[in-house]
Amino acid sequence: MKQMNFFSLRKNSPLSWYNKSCDLRASSGALWFSMKNELLKKISSELNLGKGRSANTWAVYLMLCGLSLELIYKAILVVKKQQVSTKHTLKNLADLAGIHSDRRKEDLLAILTEAIIWDGKYPVPRDEQQGKMVELSKIENRSLFDYVEWKSLKIPRPNNELGWDSFNNLWTEANEVFWRYRS
Repeated sequence: MKQMNFFSLRKNSPLSWYNKSCDLRASSGALWFSMKNELLKKISSELNLGKGRSANTWAVYLMLCGLSLELIYKAILVVKKQQVSTKHTLKNLADLAGIHSDRRKEDLLAILTEAIIWDGKYPVPRDEQQGKMVELSKIENRSLFDYVEWKSLKIPRPNNELGWDSFNNLWTEANEVFWRYRS
């Protein structure tokens, strides 16, 4: 009986969800700052990943960012005493949490959702969802790159839309909503 009470207590505690979101945010930040070239080389060497091999942690970073947003959105739902979805679709969770989305934010949340579901863990989605790879690629090309004309070519340049500052802005917005309801 005590075990079930502890489970229910944590499940219904907004701070349990919030603290887990904070832990995931801190982990994504640690990973982001470890991706700096000089530090990444040192880390790859220390981990003995093999000659010429470095850790490619971008997809894992995105997965941790997405999980952090998922948990803070769910923390908002718990503090509002709403049903917590078992789904990972960040746009839907943001809507339920009362967080406004424009096209840019919807694209970023879509990228992070796919990172949670498959891209942060697997090389491909499930067989029946092969189209997700093409869809994700289109969203990433539209959202994560600016295109510079050079001669007759359009050269993609990363725009840092899901770098630490951009992700942190998404998280901070949700954090403000959480504390508005928590107060």
